[in-house]
Amino acid sequence: MLELKWDGKDVALKTAEKIPLRLLDFDSSLSHGEKNSGNIIIQGDNLKAMKSLLPFYRGQVKCIYIDPPYNTGAAFEHYNDNFPHSDWLSMMYPRLEMLREFLSDDGAIFISIDDTEQAYLKIICDEIFGRDNFVANFFWRKRTAKSDVPHGISQDCEYILCYAKSESFHGSIKGKERKYFLTEDFPNRAWRYHDLTKQTTAAERPNSFFTIVNPKNGEEFPAQVNRTWAITMETFKSYYEQDRIIFPGDYDFLKISKPVLRYWKDDDIKKSGENFGMVAASTFLPADVGMSQNGTKEITEIFGEKKFSFPKPSSLIQHLIGIAVTTDKNSIVLDAFAGSGTTA
Repeated sequence: MLELKWDGKDVALKTAEKIPLRLLDFDSSLSHGEKNSGNIIIQGDNLKAMKSLLPFYRGQVKCIYIDPPYNTGAAFEHYNDNFPHSDWLSMMYPRLEMLREFLSDDGAIFISIDDTEQAYLKIICDEIFGRDNFVANFFWRKRTAKSDVPHGISQDCEYILCYAKSESFHGSIKGKERKYFLTEDFPNRAWRYHDLTKQTTAAERPNSFFTIVNPKNGEEFPAQVNRTWAITMETFKSYYEQDRIIFPGDYDFLKISKPVLRYWKDDDIKKSGENFGMVAASTFLPADVGMSQNGTKEITEIFGEKKFSFPKPSSLIQHLIGIAVTTDKNSIVLDAFAGSGTTA
C-alpha cells in the first residue's frame, strides 16, 4: 500500500491514543437550549472533544462532514490556515483516525479541501479508511471565473473527498418521480415503461441483433446496427408472455414508434426496498447547492454583517448529508470542524 511519509508522522500516529479521556459534564451556565435534545455543539479543541464523545458515539455516526483548514497560507480571524506542510498532515492524521471510529458500518465521511493539500489528503485517507473505501471526489463550484489570477487560470472549484467506513455504505438522492400508469388491462397493477434498446453494437451483442415481430399483427421492428435490443431472441418470448413487451398501438396515450419494456411498480418497490424513489448521486454537484457567495449571504442575513470568511452554503451541506442519510431521519451527523456552523 502507498504510504505518505513526513517529519513528525511517528508522533502523529500516537497522538489520538495519547489524548486523555475527559468526560463531558453539563454546565447550565455555559449551555443553551434543551439538554436532552440530542443536539450538541462543543467549543474547544476538536481532538479533545471527540475523545470525550467517542465512548458514547463510537460506530453510530451515519454521516460526517468536515471543512478543515486548507493550509492556504492565509491568517483568518477565527483560525490559522498557515501550517508547515508536515504540521498540517500531523494535525489532520489523528483527527481522521478518530473520526473513522465514529462512523457506523454503513456511514461515510465528506471532507472539503482545495488544491493545496487535496492530493496529500487523499493519500492519508487511503491509509486510514482503506483505499477500497474511497467512494468519490465531488467537484464543487465555489465561484464564477475571476480575471486577475495567476497564470490566467481561475481556480473556481474545490473538492469534497468521500470515504466509506465499509462496503455497506450506499449513497443516493431523491430522484425525479417516475410516471406510472393504471390501465384497464391491469387495473390493480401500476406500471411504467422504458426503452428496449441498449447502447451496444451488433458485433458486441450479436444475440440481441434480431428483428422483433409483433405476434398480434406481424409488424416487424429490426434491430439497429449501433444500438441493439436489450433482450435476446430467446428471452423475447418470456417477456412477451409476462405482458412486459409493449408495442406501438397497444395504448393510444403512448406515443412510441418501437417496442418498449414494461416495469411493474410492485417489482420496483420490492427491488429497491426503503430506497424506492432514490437514484444514484452524481459527483457533478447541481447548481442549486450554491456557491461561496450564497454562504456569505446567509451569514450576513443572520448577523447583519460578514462574520466569517468563505462560509459554505447550507444547501451544499444539506445535499451531502442527504446522500448519506437517505431514509433514516434519526441518523447521527457529526461535524468536527464546525467553522461558521453551517452543518448545524
